[in-house]
Amino acid sequence: ALTSQRFVRDARGNRLYRSGDLGRRLPQGEVLYLGRLDHQVQVRGYRIEPGEISHRLLAHPQVADAIVLPLEQEERGELVAWLVLEEKTTVTELHNFLSRDLPSYMIPSAFVLMDAFPLTPNGKINRRALPEPIFAGESHHFIAPRNQQEALLQRIWSEILNLEEISVTANFFELGGHSLLATRVIAALQRETGTVLPLRSLFEQPTIAQLALEVATAGRSHSLALTTQPRHGDLPLI
Repeated sequence: ALTSQRFVRDARGNRLYRSGDLGRRLPQGEVLYLGRLDHQVQVRGYRIEPGEISHRLLAHPQVADAIVLPLEQEERGELVAWLVLEEKTTVTELHNFLSRDLPSYMIPSAFVLMDAFPLTPNGKINRRALPEPIFAGESHHFIAPRNQQEALLQRIWSEILNLEEISVTANFFELGGHSLLATRVIAALQRETGTVLPLRSLFEQPTIAQLALEVATAGRSHSLALTTQPRHGDLPLI
C-alpha cells in the first residue's frame, strides 16, 4: 500500500516517485524547485524533521515553548533552537537532554533563549523576526590559556570552529560545535599528543579548561603505563 502511494503512473504510463518536493514546470521544460511539501530539511546530508526536535525539547521541564529551524546560512549547515524557558537552565543541560534520545546530527548547534517569541498579526510565530544566533559562548570575560594543554586545545578549537581568541571557559557547543566537529577535536588531540579520549569526554567537559584537566590526567596515566611495562627478561610479579 505504501509503495502504491509513493510510486504512481503518469498519463504516459511512466512510473514516478512522490518525493515530497514542490516544483513548477517552466515553459522551456525545466523544473523550478519551490521547497518541501512537509517541513523536512536536509542538514549535513541528513533528512531531518525539525518538529521532532522541538517536540523533544518541550518534554524538558524547564522549556515552555520551542522552535527548531535550519540556519539560513547554508555554508554552516546547522540547526538552531529558539526557546522560551519556564525556569533558568543551561545550554549544556539542554544539549545533554536531547542527546539521550536523538542522534548527533539532530542536535542543534545553537540555542537562543528568549522571553517570548515574536508573533504575526494572526498570532502565529513570526519566524522571520526570530533573532540570529550568536556563536560565542556565555557572557564571560576572555581568559587566555594558562598552561600547555589549554594552549593546544585552544589552537585545535580555533582551527576546527574557525574562530579566534576562544576563552578557556567558553562552551564548545555554544560556540557552534556539534558531534561531527567534536569527533575532529578528539582525533586532532590524539594525532598531536597521542592521548586517546572517548568522544563523551567533550560532552561531559565542554570547556577548554575542563578538557585540559582530563588531557593532563590521561597523559599521566599513559606515562605511568609505559614506565611500568616489564622489560625483556624481567619476571612478572605474582
